[in-house]
Amino acid sequence: MTESIDRGEAPYRQIARHYREQIERGELQPGQLLPSVRAMAERWKVAHTTANRALRALQAEGLVQSSGLGTVVAPRTPTAESLITHLRATGAFYPPGYRSVITDAQVLPATTHVADALGVEVGDQIIVRSRIVYDSDDVPIECSTNYVRGEFADIAPDLLVSEPITNGMLGYLEAQTGQRATDGCDQYAAFAATEDQATALRLAVGAPVLIERHWWTAADGTVLDYAESVEPGERWRTRRYSVSDPTS
Repeated sequence: MTESIDRGEAPYRQIARHYREQIERGELQPGQLLPSVRAMAERWKVAHTTANRALRALQAEGLVQSSGLGTVVAPRTPTAESLITHLRATGAFYPPGYRSVITDAQVLPATTHVADALGVEVGDQIIVRSRIVYDSDDVPIECSTNYVRGEFADIAPDLLVSEPITNGMLGYLEAQTGQRATDGCDQYAAFAATEDQATALRLAVGAPVLIERHWWTAADGTVLDYAESVEPGERWRTRRYSVSDPTS
């Protein structure tokens, strides 16, 4: 199959964008081979230097990496934004190849910082649900804990079952409560892995990890889900966005 190059944008950028979009849509999974420079050049009818430059651009973005077999899609951790996009499109929370193991699911009193995050009172009953997420190579890529208002326990009882939920906590909460998440908020900071975090992610104690705090909020301001996750520090997260020009 031969792909076509349009006029305007540099050819290597068009090629890189093609494979970037396949990776971001999940059509190319971590560990999957990309075409060789020679095969890519033949497919796109470009010089080998152009194909090689496209691969180097993808490497610079952390999307692919070299292996003994060639260039493969790099390991990555889905973003909250990509997960909700996948949920809306497919009804499943995680892309193919990813799985979660629920390590805890119980009702506990809210601590100060979790109460503040959920908009409840300190000591109020909340649902606490923890998991470890694994990629297609069975490598742990995230350990996380979700916190949900205790009032949802009766209408969303599966949150207290130590089994994965196909449409994820968010999809399940939306279905059970009739409320739909309209806004998300992510915060990130880097820390050294604690003993528990290092054990879950198969890291050395003190290794750099990325901590994320995330909120899903309904249109009326109700926090449907507040989560804290820990990820290995060597994986890039990418978010693309357009910048509007107020003068245009």
